[in-house]
Amino acid sequence: MGLELSIPDKTALSRRSRELNITKFKREPGEPIHLLIDSTGLKISGSGEWQETKHGLQKRKSWRKLQLAIDEATGNILASELTSNKEDDPSQVPALLDQIDEVIESMMADGTYDKQDVYDALETHKSGPILGVMPPRKDAVISDNALISPTTRDQNIISIKEKGRLK
Repeated sequence: MGLELSIPDKTALSRRSRELNITKFKREPGEPIHLLIDSTGLKISGSGEWQETKHGLQKRKSWRKLQLAIDEATGNILASELTSNKEDDPSQVPALLDQIDEVIESMMADGTYDKQDVYDALETHKSGPILGVMPPRKDAVISDNALISPTTRDQNIISIKEKGRLK
């Protein structure tokens, strides 16, 4: 590309890091928590993995899932669960919520967590009902008694039908 870019070495970076101001985020005591929940897959590697790759041996890979509940304001991990890859993500929400003793105001997650068990866990949590912010699946339908007493999920589905998924 013909660009002349100077790249600092380790000494220059270390010297500059003393002057670097890093903003630390903190939540005030007693302020309600807004949770972000998701999971990630972890591959279990053994001592013979390099030899398997070199010699073309194929073994069944072993995986685990790490479920995380993160404080939206600070980025701190407040709860975690390590499960096998056979357990689904929504089933771990009650265990994650039980690890947190502070007041939780809302929980945000992706559409995977749009299950009735998750909404039930949010309604019956020890700190009181928690607002669940999860997009319903595209094929989601409202419950039978939605016109009489709509649930949070029903309200989300109705709002999406009225305003569109992106809004």
